[in-house]
Amino acid sequence: MPVSPEQFSSLIQLVSQLQPMPAYQAAKELEMLKPEMTDAQRHAYEQALGEAQRQRKEIEKANAAATEDAFDQDED
Repeated sequence: MPVSPEQFSSLIQLVSQLQPMPAYQAAKELEMLKPEMTDAQRHAYEQALGEAQRQRKEIEKANAAATEDAFDQDED
């Protein structure tokens, strides 16, 4: 039985959030539903995971740069 569009949409929204626990739980649930997904849903899921990972890396990079800048200012 295919995954309902409503269920899929709500889980994808959670995956896209920057809050780690809800995103992880939604991704875990989507992984279990993956065999039941349509090809389009599977593709959208993979894209959402990739985009969420890219956003998290950008935030991590920005945080590291901000920390480094703060450290450099403390040395002055």
